[in-house]
Amino acid sequence: MGRVAAGNLTERLSLLNPSAPVPDGRGGFLPGVATSPLVVRASVRQLSGLEVLRLGQVLGTSVVEFTIRYTDAVNTTTKLRWSGRSYGVRQVVHDPRREFTVLTAVDNGTVGG
Repeated sequence: MGRVAAGNLTERLSLLNPSAPVPDGRGGFLPGVATSPLVVRASVRQLSGLEVLRLGQVLGTSVVEFTIRYTDAVNTTTKLRWSGRSYGVRQVVHDPRREFTVLTAVDNGTVGG
């Protein structure tokens, strides 16, 4: 992993971590609502794009790599928002020197949330 200069972190991301599951009143649990977002600066690199035909509609998916300053507040349950799109984190790789974190994320196909 190479060094990341502050000038390369040109994009703004919102990281959302879910809270603990909430009782549903029937003996089960519902997923917790995401806590207030952590806003970070990132370098963004498009890794791949794919269009899939499903039920007669073309659905686009993309895999994107986000490089941010080191944080341990990110895992594979984290959702992120960038440029009005919602992404699910699939992989988290921390720099051994704790300088930055690389997130590989997949477009959820939802706008804004």
